[in-house]
Amino acid sequence: MLLTKTDTLLLGNYLPDFLNDQFGFLLVILGALGRFYSMLFIGGKKDRKIVTDGPFSVVRNPLYVCSFIALIGFLLMLGRIDVAIVVLPLFMFYYKDTVAREEANLEAEFGKEYMDYKKKTPKYIPNFKIWKAPEYIEVKTSVMRKYFIFLLCFVIAIPLLQWLEKFKETYREFGLIDLDKLLGL
Repeated sequence: MLLTKTDTLLLGNYLPDFLNDQFGFLLVILGALGRFYSMLFIGGKKDRKIVTDGPFSVVRNPLYVCSFIALIGFLLMLGRIDVAIVVLPLFMFYYKDTVAREEANLEAEFGKEYMDYKKKTPKYIPNFKIWKAPEYIEVKTSVMRKYFIFLLCFVIAIPLLQWLEKFKETYREFGLIDLDKLLGL
């Protein structure tokens, strides 16, 4: 048996679905904007220097943290706990391994400089008390264009998911087709 939109993910059955949609939407936007903001600091510099300003001053992996926040938002909006049970562990397993490999490479490349950064900056849970950022940052426009397009795709996915949900509800209501069965959901 598949769990449906009414079997909400984080908020239980205590709040109407639209609140899960709104909270999920907020998390998706927060995650997408956080990724974009992080890219302003690291874009074009990755593997050339250790970025320790802005989002990277409060957490070593702001891109992955923001992706996780957005994923939680998408899952809330989707309202499918069965999907969440599969997707969340896969995400965490994949990124745990990815972060371990990246940190090993950074330690090999930058040695003590990275080890010092690693000692004072949390891996996944941001510590905003240690925030630091310069007044100006240099941005490589070709990199920013790429990430801006990514951000747009991310944000465009939200109304598409909502449209698909409405489409499924409409077809189910009129008995025309069961899209969940058709799509294997």
